[in-house]
Amino acid sequence: SLALLLPFLKKKKIMPMLMIGLLFYLVVMTNDSYGGLFTNTSLQSIAKIHTTLWTWPQAGLCSSLLYLSIGAWLYQKQPHIQHINIFLFFSIIALLLEAYFLQTHQAYDGNCYFSLMICVPLLFLWSFQYQELPFDTLSIGKMSLYIYMLHPIVLNCVHFLLPLGEMGSFFITVIISLCLSYMIVKRSLGECQ
Repeated sequence: SLALLLPFLKKKKIMPMLMIGLLFYLVVMTNDSYGGLFTNTSLQSIAKIHTTLWTWPQAGLCSSLLYLSIGAWLYQKQPHIQHINIFLFFSIIALLLEAYFLQTHQAYDGNCYFSLMICVPLLFLWSFQYQELPFDTLSIGKMSLYIYMLHPIVLNCVHFLLPLGEMGSFFITVIISLCLSYMIVKRSLGECQ
């Protein structure tokens, strides 16, 4: 994605890559979060080509090109949005509601969301307001990585040990993954000092 984007970035013409990235992302949604709506259609057949190349839709070109292009465009233009905190708050709520809705309606995978296309740019713009962010981004980044790596293991253990429904498993997995990642990061920071 970065190799495709760089020539356009150097010429300061990000919009074509942004449009191509958006098109790719929408196609992959038909085989990811919104796959149930497109079962046995030609759109899903196209998206399956991508999935066979990259295994998971979020791991390949179709997701990364869009978000790299969004970041590059925002960095170049640096638009200012009044009341960005409010918009960011509501976009996060929309993301959580969309994720909940899709997960309770048997999404194939839960990685490509419409609301994420709004939430991510707003998060970038919010961070542009600060010379230095008011919290430890290194620790948050590490926690995010550990949550990503641990949550499938925790979810499988929760399903095996506790007969909970979808929502119960979701909340228990979130809490345990968050606590474990926090303990790992806290311990690794303690060892570094």
